[in-house]
Amino acid sequence: MTPSEFTANFLEKMLNWEEWHYAEKRKPESETDNEFIKKTDQESRFKLELILRPFLTESAFSKIGQEKLETLGVGRPRLYDQEIISCTESTSLKFEIISKNRKKQNSYSKYIVLQKEDTYKIDQAYQSIDGENWKKKNSI
Repeated sequence: MTPSEFTANFLEKMLNWEEWHYAEKRKPESETDNEFIKKTDQESRFKLELILRPFLTESAFSKIGQEKLETLGVGRPRLYDQEIISCTESTSLKFEIISKNRKKQNSYSKYIVLQKEDTYKIDQAYQSIDGENWKKKNSI
């Protein structure tokens, strides 16, 4: 598996989670049933953590992963509907993966991916509106 394939796999899992979470939040009982809301949020956090743990470094999980687990943020258009547009090797064990949102113009993400033994881990995430000037993301 290449760093690009690893990141694409992460984005696909996150998009599937985002679609599921959004659908749950749109159900009528989500507006009035506190037990349903609580149960849905618990299940959503559980599913999200199962995705984040294997894809993020410990450091990234404790920062941008925890923030995502707290907010459970999703978007319209979808935040994770991204395609990889480049992969640059910074060092022999560090890669910069740049993706572009398929539906939202001027929305780029950059993932710093580290090779850890025989796998990869996302260590940092950035966003940009032009693909050149990057701001560190507070949440994955």
